[in-house]
Amino acid sequence: MEIVYYLFVAIIALGIGIVIGRFLLRSLLKQQEVAAQNKVKKILRDAENNADILKKNKALEAKEKFLQLKADHEQEISQKNNNIAQRENTLKQKEQSLGQKLENQTKKEQDLENQRNSFEKQTELLKVRQQEVEAVKLQHVTQLETIAGLTATEAKAQLVH
Repeated sequence: MEIVYYLFVAIIALGIGIVIGRFLLRSLLKQQEVAAQNKVKKILRDAENNADILKKNKALEAKEKFLQLKADHEQEISQKNNNIAQRENTLKQKEQSLGQKLENQTKKEQDLENQRNSFEKQTELLKVRQQEVEAVKLQHVTQLETIAGLTATEAKAQLVH
């Protein structure tokens, strides 16, 4: 009976051992599951943090790229505006030069017109004076003919013979 007793104690000890082992195994598995879940959560948090950091870095790179493109574009626009301003200045200078040349040409034409008008007036005056001189000459010849009692042709004929 002692054997049965030991056997009984052994079976009870075995049953208690199985129950305790199972409880400990469950507890260990539960701890491992919780640890694995915590590890998964940590990995997910780290992945999210890395994704956020990567996203921020990419956004920063994109912003830097945008700012560089914007600066390049503004520089190009500035150069084009400078070129346009230089061309406008050149055109204004040419326009002023042409305006001055036109003004000088107009002044020369006006001066020539004034000289022509003056010349025409002097020519008219000379014609009038010449007519007056001819009239005075004719008057003098007539007076001389009257005084001499000869005509101009008769006086010439006498002088030649």
